[in-house]
Amino acid sequence: MRSILGDSIGNPELMKQRIQERVRAKGREGFNRPKTGSVAAFKVSFRDFNPLNAFIWFELFGEPTDRDVDLLGGVIQAWYVMGRLGAFNSSNLQVGLV
Repeated sequence: MRSILGDSIGNPELMKQRIQERVRAKGREGFNRPKTGSVAAFKVSFRDFNPLNAFIWFELFGEPTDRDVDLLGGVIQAWYVMGRLGAFNSSNLQVGLV
């Protein structure tokens, strides 16, 4: 995600162009490869939320590899983009009285 988004946030045409270039460069074989990795999942825990002092802790079961760092960076970048699009707007619940 980070390599696709990079500095293209806010420019959907540039994002689309980067995705198309990546698909052309990898070809179909690049996306249809067997799954690898560990079955151990990340442990994510949340504390009481204070928007002025907010932290997210990721507990890994070993030293993070470059791939883990890229994955976490991509997740945080995607979370940021979704937030900018209003996906986490809790004040806009659009709930009416019945």
